[in-house]
Amino acid sequence: MNRLLLVSVALLAMSAPAFGADITIELHPSAEGYPPGYDTSLCRNNGSAPCVVFSGKITDTDTDGSYLLLESLALDPTVPADSYFTVDSTFYNDVPGPYSGDPTWATDLLGNPSNTYSGLIFGLDFAADTPPGIYDGMAIFTGAGGDGDPGYGGFTVDVPFQVDIGTPEPASGLMILAGLLATGAARRARRSRPSQPC
Repeated sequence: MNRLLLVSVALLAMSAPAFGADITIELHPSAEGYPPGYDTSLCRNNGSAPCVVFSGKITDTDTDGSYLLLESLALDPTVPADSYFTVDSTFYNDVPGPYSGDPTWATDLLGNPSNTYSGLIFGLDFAADTPPGIYDGMAIFTGAGGDGDPGYGGFTVDVPFQVDIGTPEPASGLMILAGLLATGAARRARRSRPSQPC
C-alpha cells in the first residue's frame, strides 16, 4: 500500500506545473521519448547529436502589471540523470524573456509584453552512446522581477522532466514476441508433417 502511494505521489509531481515567484511553467508532456515522433531539426543542433524537445506553457500569474524576466535555463547538477544531457539553444531562441503581470495585455493598448507563452520550451542533446533507459531530470529556470521579486533579486523554478531513450513500449515487445512464437510454431508444424510422395 505504501509503495502504491509513493508511486502515485511521484506521478502526480511529474505532471504538476512548477511554480516560482509569480510564474508557472508546465511541460506538455513532461516525458519525451527518443527516437522522437517529430522532426529532430527542432532541437537546433543541426543533426549533430540525438535530441528531444519539450513544449509547454509559461504564465506570469501576476495581475498588477509588474514585469518579470526569464533569464536562463540549466540542468540540476545534483540529479545523476542530468549528466547525460546538455541544454540546446531552443530556450534562448524561442522563449520570450519578458512577461507582464497584465492579463489584458492584448487589448488594453498599454504596450506591455504578453503574460503567457505556449510552444517550444527547451531541447536536450545527448550522446549517441547514451544507454537506453528512462531518465528523470530537473530543469532549473532562473528569472527576476514580478510582484514576488520586486527588487529583481532573482528566483528559480525547478521543472521535472523525463526522457525515455530507446526503451520499446511493452505492446511493441509483446507483438515481437508473438510474431517469433507464431513463426516458430509454423516451422515446427511444417517439419512434423510427413512428406507426400510425388
